[in-house]
Amino acid sequence: MPHSSGVGPSIFMRLIAEKLGAQWGRQVVVENRPGASGFIAIESMKNAARDGHDLLAVADSHMTINPALYKKLPYDPERDFVPVAMVLRAYFFLTVSTSGPYQSVPALIAAAKASPGRIIYSSSYVGSPSHLGAAEFEHLTGTKMIHVPYKDQAQMYIGIANGDIHWAFSTIGSALPLIKAGRLKVVALAAKQRASIAPEVPTIEEAGGPPVEIDSWIALVAPRGTPPEAVRRINADVNRLMADPDVLERMRLFGYEPAPLSPEEIAARGPPYRAEHIGSFLRPAKLLDFRSDKASREEIENECVVDVIRWQESLGLKVVTDGEFRRESWRLGFVSKVSGFARADAVGNVDLQQDDAGNVMRVGSAPVAVTRIRRTGPIVADEVAFCIKKTKCLVKATIPAPSYLHYPRGRNCVDRDVYPDLDEFFADVVKVYVEELKALHAAGGRYLQIDEVAQTLLCDQRLRDAVKARGDDAERLIDLYIDLINRIVRLRPEGMTIGVHMCRGNAHGKWMAAGGYERIAEKSFSTLNVDAFFLEFDTERAGGFEPLRFIPKGKKVILGAVSTKTPVLESKDELKRKIEAAAKFVLLENLSLSPQCGFASHQKGSGLTFAQQEAKLRLVCETAAEVWGVT
Repeated sequence: MPHSSGVGPSIFMRLIAEKLGAQWGRQVVVENRPGASGFIAIESMKNAARDGHDLLAVADSHMTINPALYKKLPYDPERDFVPVAMVLRAYFFLTVSTSGPYQSVPALIAAAKASPGRIIYSSSYVGSPSHLGAAEFEHLTGTKMIHVPYKDQAQMYIGIANGDIHWAFSTIGSALPLIKAGRLKVVALAAKQRASIAPEVPTIEEAGGPPVEIDSWIALVAPRGTPPEAVRRINADVNRLMADPDVLERMRLFGYEPAPLSPEEIAARGPPYRAEHIGSFLRPAKLLDFRSDKASREEIENECVVDVIRWQESLGLKVVTDGEFRRESWRLGFVSKVSGFARADAVGNVDLQQDDAGNVMRVGSAPVAVTRIRRTGPIVADEVAFCIKKTKCLVKATIPAPSYLHYPRGRNCVDRDVYPDLDEFFADVVKVYVEELKALHAAGGRYLQIDEVAQTLLCDQRLRDAVKARGDDAERLIDLYIDLINRIVRLRPEGMTIGVHMCRGNAHGKWMAAGGYERIAEKSFSTLNVDAFFLEFDTERAGGFEPLRFIPKGKKVILGAVSTKTPVLESKDELKRKIEAAAKFVLLENLSLSPQCGFASHQKGSGLTFAQQEAKLRLVCETAAEVWGVT
């Protein structure tokens, strides 16, 4: 274990080792190797025997946070280890000394604001959940405090009790001896709602602070190459212990909750999940036909959104959206909510969409900035906030990429008297998005999908020629659009997963471009600073999977292999062949499955029926479950 011997995780894992030893009829030894943010213990286990006899107990910080903090790690969480069993989830409490000057959340915040750089908080090491949670608390309260990391939790709690440190986020188990001795006080819980293990403790928000949430866990992993049968056996034995009354009581005392999961479920702890979707769904007739006052329409929208959430849950999806029911289309919802935009025709033949029968039509309604643009209210944050109250699933927000505000009209995307310099316009665009991401995070949103069409359209030579004809260079446009997304993502709030959906157009079941990702793959896949790529592979127009060789190690790819343009239902065998082909370039555990686009990019839909929509999404869920064991 990368923890010291006197802290809660080590004490509890010794109980698990004792119980497992009794089951297996042999001694199970716990060896502690703390220090260096877990590097010492983890590196020593990387090359251990692959026979199921050597296991590593790790926290989320070791497997998910360290890779984001350190450019060079002595281990690769995905390539060096396989998940064996999730042992527990831990709650974090804002803890202070009983003799200290700040006995409440408002008192602590007030002191930090009155004396910037004077209040000291601690964590067991840099990048730990307690450190990142405290940094979020600092950010949300607009305060500046001093972080003093300790080598381990036991030393940290002594520092708080002695008055060397003012406060920290702690787990009950590790701090329990000092709490019982009356030297530490638990003030509030860093979670959305009160915990069953300590129902008397208010959340930080209830106690007068910002909505801070820290979700931490302890899991067992084994060196990659450990036999699958050994992994499954250990997983079953550990999960069996999660129902042991003695184990459950000790968990409660330590402030833990059991988290029994299969190895497949641990690997799929999202987002993105194994079964995904792009966000939009067919609108019910009662929503499309409604013509009354705004208040009554909102009631109908709310009712329809709840219905579509329940429908997604019934299919076994772990991620839901509001179906984009409150928007005219995937893109125009943004324009209608941001001040300063009007609508106009595109410049050049850059927005022609067609179907397989050869029918062609213009997309139209391109945005043009006629005054300085600014965010005057929520764009998607309010949509997500409503959904979060209606489901226990993860809610995904969708938003058009900033390229949509430029690509249809190029330099004429603005009134030149308002924006004589396009860089000023792009700075305002980035500001709008960053403000919305902050609002989304404050509303509880942690998962965002950016819908990028322009980069993918420029895989098509016909559209490259079209932008050239109006004076634009395709490669410079791609550079610009990558930079805009990166400038936004760079300022995203902590804990937000962002994916980019790279689409070829889908309104009314038509398409705008043809051609694989090869022309943009090296540049776009390698330099976009997002966590996941939602990519289309539904028809031959999408090309092969070879461009996936440019996906950076560790990033996720969601294969859009089910078409929302045609009612023809794909076969599971066909989908599995595509997954197998993609896995030659991206690890299977980093792949997911989804429809290639939304089912209703425009409120009028795509020509599919509700039954066909459900059959397609059910196929995604069933295939994902067969391939990865979970949805």
